[in-house]
Amino acid sequence: MGKWVKNFSLFFVFLTMVYEIYGNQGLQIKNRSKTPRTFNFVLSQKSQSQQSSNFRDLLCTENYISLIQKKDSEKTDSIFANTSDEKILQSLKQSESKMIKVLMVLWHGETDAERGFLAALKAMGYLVVLTVINADRDLKHLRQALHFEINCEDYDYIYTFGTRVSLIVSEYVNNKVPIVFNAVGYPAKSGLVEDDMGHNSINDGGNFSGVGVAAPMFMQLKNMQKVLKVTHLAVLVNPQEQNSLDTLSMIKDVTPSFGIIVERFDVTNEKEIFLALTKIQSASIPFDAIYIPSGSPFTENSKVISDFGCKEKIAMIGEKEGMICDGALMGTVAKYRECGQLAAEIVNIHRRYRIAMAHIPVQYPKFYCIINQEVTETLGVHPNPEKINFQWANT
Repeated sequence: MGKWVKNFSLFFVFLTMVYEIYGNQGLQIKNRSKTPRTFNFVLSQKSQSQQSSNFRDLLCTENYISLIQKKDSEKTDSIFANTSDEKILQSLKQSESKMIKVLMVLWHGETDAERGFLAALKAMGYLVVLTVINADRDLKHLRQALHFEINCEDYDYIYTFGTRVSLIVSEYVNNKVPIVFNAVGYPAKSGLVEDDMGHNSINDGGNFSGVGVAAPMFMQLKNMQKVLKVTHLAVLVNPQEQNSLDTLSMIKDVTPSFGIIVERFDVTNEKEIFLALTKIQSASIPFDAIYIPSGSPFTENSKVISDFGCKEKIAMIGEKEGMICDGALMGTVAKYRECGQLAAEIVNIHRRYRIAMAHIPVQYPKFYCIINQEVTETLGVHPNPEKINFQWANT
């Protein structure tokens, strides 16, 4: 009975994939359910005129491969060929020395980090055989997908996005295949690595390294004070997210230097966001700013939070560039595409120079102070370019 149910479930998933691919105008996935889907495709080099910037447009069944050129362009020009095509198979065989098989495990779909990662690998001459698991922000389904999909012998590298996904995947893999993590706020504090040199906190010589994305908190708050005069700061915290707790800890370590009083507001889901914002709004001592950390449920609801700030004339400090584009006033942030490029460089160093992953230091990108110009007008804030080096957000 159990075997029949399993076979039926797999058949149902196959039918769902076929419908998604061929029923929604070719390859666009428009109605995303909570079930994580795994797609396999091959990325190889073509002429410079054939470009793509969004690999979701290239999802296909495992009976097909997609040969594309990844570039920094919005234009999509892809070719699909059956794997039985002798010319394609011959091309893959000739490129075997530069071929790498990558499992990409994502929390909420592809971002500029993944596009930067793939584009950089392509520029280095690698042929990437890519399998994608998108958890769609669902832990239960993420674990189910990992249970059925992770066979370490099938992959050369596993790319993970975010702290939560990286920690969960590391449990399943247990050092059997190199992991390159990306968009992890605090790699050492989260316990993912022992220190910023990338050592595993459980076993010496852990088989992973990656990219940290959180700006130093002193830099974050110093830039904030150059634009605002904050004395009372509200910090949204998800007690179920280690990154969020680490952010609060570092804010409390730094704020005494700036004379800032910090108050914590716990939020674990979308409904609690409104409760927290209502408490902030009705506080006896008004807040000058609200700090929005990365992670759930803040990233996916940053526009709602920022809209509240604009309405109530409270500045929002975002920990991710997307939050500022959504309406937060400012933040000192990393650019995801650059993070993806650094992750690709880790793969290249490991593969080209045979350096153990544990000996490749955790990489950190350049941090930028990004300010939303429209929000400055709404709040009546006027950043002085002589006091702070900043960029306007691309809204």
